[in-house]
Amino acid sequence: MIKFLVVNSDIGDGESLVRTIADSVKGVRGVVAGTGGEFDEALARGNFDIAITEYRLAWTDGLNVVSSVRERYPHVPVIMLTDSGSEEVAVEGMKRGLCDYVLKRDVERLPAMVQECLEKARLAKEDRYSQERVKEAEAHYRNLVERIPAVTYIATPDKAKRIFYVSPQLEPLLGYTMRQWCNTKDIWRNCIHPVDRQGVQQAISEQEGCSGSLRLEYRMCARDGRIVWVSDEAVTVCDESGHPLYVQGVMIDITDRRRAEEELRLLLAVNREMNEASDLSSVMKVVLRNVCETAGWTCGNAWMPSDDGSCLECRAAWFRDGEPLREFMAVCEKFTFRPGVELPGKVWVSKKAMWEKDISLSSSSPRAVFAMEVGF
Repeated sequence: MIKFLVVNSDIGDGESLVRTIADSVKGVRGVVAGTGGEFDEALARGNFDIAITEYRLAWTDGLNVVSSVRERYPHVPVIMLTDSGSEEVAVEGMKRGLCDYVLKRDVERLPAMVQECLEKARLAKEDRYSQERVKEAEAHYRNLVERIPAVTYIATPDKAKRIFYVSPQLEPLLGYTMRQWCNTKDIWRNCIHPVDRQGVQQAISEQEGCSGSLRLEYRMCARDGRIVWVSDEAVTVCDESGHPLYVQGVMIDITDRRRAEEELRLLLAVNREMNEASDLSSVMKVVLRNVCETAGWTCGNAWMPSDDGSCLECRAAWFRDGEPLREFMAVCEKFTFRPGVELPGKVWVSKKAMWEKDISLSSSSPRAVFAMEVGF
């Protein structure tokens, strides 16, 4: 049963309106508020689906009735009856939330107007319900996405890969906030390890314009300098005509797995070549070369104690082809280090691994001058 409220200082006119509407609209029941007190009581009860008010009332006017109803019940439509078609009144009524108005001389239009306003209210209610369900679904999806141990993202379907959304798991993985990742131009491309960048972009270019999924494994450079291996699996979402709209992807940290694979490959390679080595010096060279190639280093030295144990001597060296590196390594092989002197000597004393990012910046390093000369 649909209930409506008629606000009219003349009880007779109000009851006449109730009958007019009830005769034309099935399943409705109306009540009249003829005084300010009755209107306040009806407003407090709130058991009506639509309100119809006269513009001229003994205790107020229809505009104030519109404001009172809409303020308390913003989704309840209000229709106003006026003696004349005042444009100023109509405009002010619309500003306050009036659904429609009708001249008294056209009161026969009122039942149809009631049905129209009720239909608008019903559609608006359904729309609000749908929006609430969508928000709930979005919140549920976001909550689900942000709980899984992976980075999820939405991006453009091209090699530029402009990011629309990325989950908060990105920050502990790479050190960038969601805002930085979405608002910084080319940040994804620039964070791909230089060695892997061309291959990744080539694979994406080949997939561009096509539907389906693409899975890649590559290295990324975290904000703090860490190298992170990721498995990046993305699916292109298309419209009904097959035109790519966006890409949904998941990045998973596979650093531990790749490190374990690399360590196993290194162990097998070293073990195979050690079996063919003739002496300790040859073994050291095999180990050094495999470690450098696996880690992507351009050169490496193996320092061992001298026969009398007074210093460290270079017993093995490896470097990639190149004249500057050859000169640098030739110089390095002539150095010896006392305990605590430069990086090799410090490690010898502490018996702990140490890392020095750039020896050319170390004022205490006798190799710094040579490192700068070859462009390290």
